Amino acid sequence: MMSNRRENLHDRIKRVQERSQQARVSKKQETNTAEVQHRQMQSYPDDGRLKRENSEKQVADHFGHGHPVENVDDQEVQDQYQSVEKLDTTGGAVDVDQGGRAQVAHQDQKQHQQMASENEVHWVDQHDAGSDLAAGTGNNDQDGGSLNLSSVQQEQAEETAELPKRSNKLFKTFGTIALAIGIVALPFVNTTTVDTSDQAQRALSEQVSTELSSGAVILSADEELAAQDHTIVHNSDAEETKIWVWDYAAEDGDYVQVLVNGTPMTDAFMIKHKPREITVPAVGTVEIKGVRDGGGGITYAVRYDINGTTYFNTAPLNGQNIYELIRE
Repeated sequence: MMSNRRENLHDRIKRVQERSQQARVSKKQETNTAEVQHRQMQSYPDDGRLKRENSEKQVADHFGHGHPVENVDDQEVQDQYQSVEKLDTTGGAVDVDQGGRAQVAHQDQKQHQQMASENEVHWVDQHDAGSDLAAGTGNNDQDGGSLNLSSVQQEQAEETAELPKRSNKLFKTFGTIALAIGIVALPFVNTTTVDTSDQAQRALSEQVSTELSSGAVILSADEELAAQDHTIVHNSDAEETKIWVWDYAAEDGDYVQVLVNGTPMTDAFMIKHKPREITVPAVGTVEIKGVRDGGGGITYAVRYDINGTTYFNTAPLNGQNIYELIRE
């Protein structure tokens, strides 16, 4: 009988040791799970209450449905063994399985309650921090939204205010460009009035005039006149005199050159409505040579100051008209 009790006792102790080992593994797993849940509650404070409720439910399930005994160490096993040995010598009977489970379950319940309390404290702290953070973020977002809205409105107002300035600047730019174009084009605009008076008609017919002034235009288009040479007799004591050369018809790009006694006094130049003034000797031979025909003949007029007479003539291309000046 005693031998059977000892065998039963050893079997029970063996089962307690196995459950103790299982309890250590289970405790380690639950500790890891608690740490994971704690980190998750820190990362997601809004989910803390749900995780706390799940933790409490796990504790309730653990103690309400015959979960294996946890937190049994070797010292407790030895104490149980000694108790059984002591009682066994007096003939008593001890239910190691029931007593050990009750004691260990009580300790495990206390530890789970403490862990649940700590999780709740952490959840409350994280929830409060998350609420503050969310409130602060909301305020910041609201302030930022107001700030962004104000910035956009300010930029729109500035752009609206800049429109008249840009328009004025644009008008000024176009005005400046138009003025510059007008100034550049002004020399090319023919504003000369054609003289159609009787004096102009006689000058055109006789090719000589003492009535028309220097620069007179008597034709709007070139009409070739007969090429003529002239002898100018005067009684002036001056050593030099002035002459003026211009185009009395259309400015079409005719070029002439002035020579005195065979020597060039000027380079070839384009004759225009505006007279070109040249100084020549009062006595000698003045030649006006045709260099380039712009179309319709090289038509020109020359006025001699020494006798106050204007000559309307046509210079042959690469030929010349001769004006002989003689003093009486």
